[in-house]
Amino acid sequence: MIELSVVENRIERHRPIVVGTREARSAGVSLILKNGQDGANILFIERAKRRGDPWSGQMAFPGGKKDPTDASVRATARRETFEEIGLELSSHRYVGRLDDLVAPPSSPASGLVVSCLVHSVIGDIEINSNEEVHDTIWIPVASLINARNFLPSFQPTDYRGTFPGIRVALNDSRVIWGLTYRFLRNFCEVCDLAIAQKLRWFRYGCIESPNLLNETVQGGSANGKRSAKAKSGIDEML
Repeated sequence: MIELSVVENRIERHRPIVVGTREARSAGVSLILKNGQDGANILFIERAKRRGDPWSGQMAFPGGKKDPTDASVRATARRETFEEIGLELSSHRYVGRLDDLVAPPSSPASGLVVSCLVHSVIGDIEINSNEEVHDTIWIPVASLINARNFLPSFQPTDYRGTFPGIRVALNDSRVIWGLTYRFLRNFCEVCDLAIAQKLRWFRYGCIESPNLLNETVQGGSANGKRSAKAKSGIDEML
């Protein structure tokens, strides 16, 4: 079980990589935490299938593109979260921020800089989804880092190539992949979760070395510390 207090402490101490961008090319999403009987949980949405939405039908965090009226990407994430699931995050605790990510050239949103703002909520909250959201689900962090849910090669519908992903659950066909997977990978690194050592070697859209999945152990990987290139965030843009 992963304790919420441990996760919050790690994220609060994290110094995120922030990518500068023109206002029109940025977006904000919300990683929302709560404490459950099985420890820390993360809220995901299953996006409705909609024409014009680059993440149509995918598992994601609530969020969207920055509006000219938004004071910051944090304001963007809060506004979009309220619009999509009816949750007012200003009434809950802001924990911190993960590293910014850039949508790769293969994405319909190529070049978009996405920021992930982390909040935690207390007690039961009411979800009122709009037409952009098909479903919402709380997933225990302990389940997300279960190696049995990790897919090194996932083939999404309507996309060429294969991508690393994480199953929502062993008995659930839905898969977390793409930008949301990449944020989860960064979340695992920031929180020093053991599976981060495995996820690290599966870059977006490219399996660098499948053999390393079996070489990785609790305390680190066969190749030691993260490379300077990875630390700079350059690999997140590929």
